[in-house]
Amino acid sequence: PLKSSTLIHNMHSSAGSCKYMEDIRPITQADLIGTWKLIDFKITKPDGHTKDWGPKSNGILMYDATGHMSTSINSGADAETAAKDLDKHILFYAGTYQLKHNQITHFVTNASNPLRVGKSFVRDAEISDKKYLRLTAEGDYGHAS
Repeated sequence: PLKSSTLIHNMHSSAGSCKYMEDIRPITQADLIGTWKLIDFKITKPDGHTKDWGPKSNGILMYDATGHMSTSINSGADAETAAKDLDKHILFYAGTYQLKHNQITHFVTNASNPLRVGKSFVRDAEISDKKYLRLTAEGDYGHAS
């Protein structure tokens, strides 16, 4: 299966730009709450080849205290390229989330691709004291059920 790795930074943190993932620690819900800015989005194919999801991918991920989340990411492709196949260049979904043992499950209730609605996306998560969060997942949508 495909494997994805996403590195994001808490937009409300004043952390410096030194090593992203030093000082890994357990995650609490309070750690997640806020708006996170995409730094890096990599896809690893079954043959081990890793590539960027897009030429200049950018986006945000938001978690709130009531258990809701939303993410919006685009590949950074030029408008003409993106318009030819939006599903390959735009990723949006929202719903609720659950955190358990450094694993975050997103329960999708709204999405840019209707096939994602009703899915549960499982993300393995790591957070650093510098307020960087790394999410990894496997499968076409990340580990989806």
